Amino acid sequence: MKRKRSLKVADDNGPANSSPRMAVIRAIKDWIADGSLIPGEALPSERDLSTRLHVQRPTIRRALQILETEGVVRTVSPKTRVVTQSKRLMEHSIVVISPPVMPKDLADKREPGWSVMMLDAINRGVVAAGYNLLVIHTDRVTPEHLDRVISGRPSGVIIPEVEDESERFHWIEAIHAAGIHVVTFGDGDQLQAFDRVVSDHEAGSYMLTQLLIERGCKRPLMLFTPGNSHYWVRQRRAGYERAMSAAGLEPLPLIVCGPTSAPPNVEPDTPEAFDAIRRHYAGYLIDYIGPLAKNKPIDAILAASDGDTFGIAGACRMLGVQPGKDVLIVGYDNYWRDCHEIDCEPSIPVATIDQHNPRIGAELVQLLIDRESGSLPPGVVVRRVQPDLIRTDGKSEAEYRL
Repeated sequence: MKRKRSLKVADDNGPANSSPRMAVIRAIKDWIADGSLIPGEALPSERDLSTRLHVQRPTIRRALQILETEGVVRTVSPKTRVVTQSKRLMEHSIVVISPPVMPKDLADKREPGWSVMMLDAINRGVVAAGYNLLVIHTDRVTPEHLDRVISGRPSGVIIPEVEDESERFHWIEAIHAAGIHVVTFGDGDQLQAFDRVVSDHEAGSYMLTQLLIERGCKRPLMLFTPGNSHYWVRQRRAGYERAMSAAGLEPLPLIVCGPTSAPPNVEPDTPEAFDAIRRHYAGYLIDYIGPLAKNKPIDAILAASDGDTFGIAGACRMLGVQPGKDVLIVGYDNYWRDCHEIDCEPSIPVATIDQHNPRIGAELVQLLIDRESGSLPPGVVVRRVQPDLIRTDGKSEAEYRL
């Protein structure tokens, strides 16, 4: 005998003026979308629906008539209606919820560290694998958009960038709860229940710290704009502390500075804006370098990303310290040659980390395809992409352009 599935009634979070009839229609469509009712299966009787949904039978009957008009259900006998055998709207399609990738976004990028490289690899990978591609702009996702995606039953959904406690997490949760395969990039606390691809931030930070120690540094300092609420900051901190411990050195505290930006009356990406940013960093470094240092001087700085290294180097100069000589500065993400700040500060990071964003994008697509094909074991699958240490060898930007 066929096992009867439980039809759960969700809380009605629709508009306050939503009619009981529309609530019935929504509930039945939700059951079909999440697989509780499958094509060809008989719907519960009008009496049963009335009891489950707490709606009078005439309202149930009218709702079913509308669903039949829409082609969602059909009548096979005076008392029996079944779910229509219909092809999935998004069959063999993969939905990507991300900012769009335009040709102009790629044209001015030489280095692979930009997130747009990951998005481009995802789009290309989906098409190359023979799937239909639907990209939904993150800024335009509404509950209605999400309902349509779920109702369309795509082969899967990729959401590349998710910050903890953001709305994007709720998108993943809703898609996953509907029985649709979803994969994401990142390792935040709220993502632990989902298939995902992650970059090994601990390994990246370990390699950078180890390089600085090999170059003779004994007091490298982590100077980051974001704080410990970001999972990747915690992981990089772990890599830094592991390298320091292995060398028998005492880790310095993580210095978290406020966001860097140009003052309201200053145009961004200008020398005036850069001057404000380097002064901002100097306020946090004044206790660690230069003639006014209250603490034992540091000899290296680990920045959160390549773009931060130039403002930090400018701050060092303001405090009478030569970047690249008295203090070594390392970045992250491998995009320093594309940074506009290089026009204001000639000192480049002595090393950076390449997360291989194109490889991460390709891996996100492959993970989803493997999950959709049924080749993966039950439970969460995490694929970790190993980063590479990129040494700049102390060359100037002019030497790199030769």
